[in-house]
Amino acid sequence: MGYWGYKLFQSDHAYDLIEAIEDDANLPIHFTRNDAEKTTAQRTLNSGLLARLSAKYEAEVATHKLILLVALAMEVGATISTELLQKTKTKNANLGIPDQAREQMKDGAGGQPANGSNYVMINMYPRVSCCADEFVLDPSVVINAMRARQQQEAAQRQQQQQTQQQAGVGPFCHTCRKTQAQLQNNRILRRCARCLTDGLVYCSRECQRKDWKRHKKVCKAAKGGEGAE
Repeated sequence: MGYWGYKLFQSDHAYDLIEAIEDDANLPIHFTRNDAEKTTAQRTLNSGLLARLSAKYEAEVATHKLILLVALAMEVGATISTELLQKTKTKNANLGIPDQAREQMKDGAGGQPANGSNYVMINMYPRVSCCADEFVLDPSVVINAMRARQQQEAAQRQQQQQTQQQAGVGPFCHTCRKTQAQLQNNRILRRCARCLTDGLVYCSRECQRKDWKRHKKVCKAAKGGEGAE
């Protein structure tokens, strides 16, 4: 999908980074389903998670992730220190993002984030022009589009495996792409028994971990089930 606007949360890249932030946080912050999850995100960020993640991204020079982390903290009403806000202003000024996104973050960091109460940044989901018409981009449209893409990718992976099996290639590790014949040291291919699809195949725990960020979208283990066989 690429860009569908030029604000902070209007590109595939931004949503990939938001997913990575939520993975690091181990809880939903932007993709919350109800007020209870939003409150949990706020309290967890306030308990020290925001400070730890901001220090991590600053050390990694992951400036875009740092900017989005602060925006997410504003969105759920987390308490943001004066020091972190100042760093955000400085880094935002030099970040290679669209001017509208930079101005949006500048306005947010320069205003009052209303610490302690739910706060949505001004124009987080703004009106965007499409030909001569105006429409409001509903966040649920974006989330549903992402879920549809994930399901499509899972179906494509399954079809690829079936095609190779029919061609006599046999199953292969979804991460390193090795077949059973190519494996060494008595390793064998194992199927993930808890996938929402028919299961993906891996040659080792290491390969399964490397693919987990993508795999967890279709794996019951991410929803409290067991992992691979």
